[in-house]
Amino acid sequence: MPCAISIVNTKAGLKEFIRWPHQLYRNDPLWVAPLDQDEWNTLYPNWKENGSAKTRFLLARRGKEIVGRIVGIAIPQDYISGNLLRVRWGWLEAIDDPEVFSALLSAIEHWASALHAQVVQGPLGFTNLDKAGMLIKGFDALPTIVELYNPAYYPVRVEQLGYEKAIDWIENKLIVPGKVPEKLIQLARVIQNRYRVKTLQIRKTAELLPYGQELFRLINETHRHLHGFVLFDEANAATYLKKYFRLVNKDLICIVQDDRDQMIGYGIAIPSMSKAFQRAKGRLYPFGIWHILRASRKNDRADLYLIGVKDEYRNKGITALLFEKIMQGFIDQGIREVESNPELETNSQVQALWKNYDFVQHKRRRCYQKLLDKSL
Repeated sequence: MPCAISIVNTKAGLKEFIRWPHQLYRNDPLWVAPLDQDEWNTLYPNWKENGSAKTRFLLARRGKEIVGRIVGIAIPQDYISGNLLRVRWGWLEAIDDPEVFSALLSAIEHWASALHAQVVQGPLGFTNLDKAGMLIKGFDALPTIVELYNPAYYPVRVEQLGYEKAIDWIENKLIVPGKVPEKLIQLARVIQNRYRVKTLQIRKTAELLPYGQELFRLINETHRHLHGFVLFDEANAATYLKKYFRLVNKDLICIVQDDRDQMIGYGIAIPSMSKAFQRAKGRLYPFGIWHILRASRKNDRADLYLIGVKDEYRNKGITALLFEKIMQGFIDQGIREVESNPELETNSQVQALWKNYDFVQHKRRRCYQKLLDKSL
């Protein structure tokens, strides 16, 4: 039976869209289910634009059975980058069937062509805090909660449809040393004195909330040059603060300020929530919240989420302060292994941070692209 593609045009359909991967991956020990409420909070505001020139939410069915899903995304910034009109896709999930992949991606390509886009790229999200990049190496490794997971057949099916590499992200696993290296401590003191900078002292997690919007403004500045970056406004910054703040551990965050108390750098890590999210099965209540709270208090693994330094302070050693504080937090919390999360393969500054530590590059993921205008 051929599969049929339909636009998700009801809230009930969006709930089906969100829950279907639980069926697809019900026997897969590596899939980490996102929290349904987080998915709803991310997708619903964008779904309200469904069918417009902004988004396209699609489900593939055979008869009454769902066999795949995808979101098409048109972001204004993508329409000026590189002088090519681009549409992106994300939230691609499908059974191992070339017809289903073809039907879903062809539907997005036709929609993109109607918008006069010249290039289609994915998997990408609405912002850079959404999951991105299809796994092409490391299929036996547990993903973090901010990473996409996919079996090995995904890149095969996508490449069969003419998609090629746009850019890759790499991921590292770091072994935490028994103590903070003395050289790092000494460098951090030199940098503090030379540039009159300091680390924000935090007694409890709630004290971080007033710095949320300033943090996202700095993220806009420090990440704006990265591939596919979408600027955060106050509204979506508030959404992501709400989504991730409950996972924050004050000892694994470092904010660096100048002598006027302005934020100039940040480093954010959290205890690994992958196993807790697996046990929660997409639901915070009644038991999911218990698993998450337990993982935040007792854990031997952590995920490094974000790191950035204001332009005028780059290459001045500010990362020494960030790593000194966070590394001590890892040691104090009993963290033994740290996942770097995806780093653009072209981001040599971030990759240089690992050279003095015991690490292994164990995952790779890819953003694919396809030219709709063959003359380009």
